[in-house]
Amino acid sequence: MRSLPVFADLRGFLAHMAAAGDLARISEPVDLQHEMTAVQLAALRARGPVLRFDAARQGGKAAAMPVIANLFGTPERVAAGLGLTLDQVPAFGEFLAALRSPVDAFFVGVLVNSDVPAERDNRLRLLQQVQSAMGRVADFSLVTG
Repeated sequence: MRSLPVFADLRGFLAHMAAAGDLARISEPVDLQHEMTAVQLAALRARGPVLRFDAARQGGKAAAMPVIANLFGTPERVAAGLGLTLDQVPAFGEFLAALRSPVDAFFVGVLVNSDVPAERDNRLRLLQQVQSAMGRVADFSLVTG
């Protein structure tokens, strides 16, 4: 389903954005509290690039690291973060929605609160693993149907 590379981390995604000409590095000092917000909002409204503030400041003091803003400021970048092109997002949403029914059906038939402590603990561990895995994929509470 993916058509874009897997981004192992934020640096990988930023490198991809830079290669696509969609990363603007801002070397001038910018205050975190008001200036950065104004610049980011302007970029968002203009469907502008990802912003990297290399000289972010707060109260006249330099920030410990660069600040990234407007990372997912366009639908295309949201899709790219998922490794997809914009036209692939609806099919991906359908794929995620299709996962809900089998998972729900599995747990409807499982009685978690067993009277056997070892069985109950094992089932609770399984539920925690599924919840953790699904939480890394998407917020399934937003899926309807």
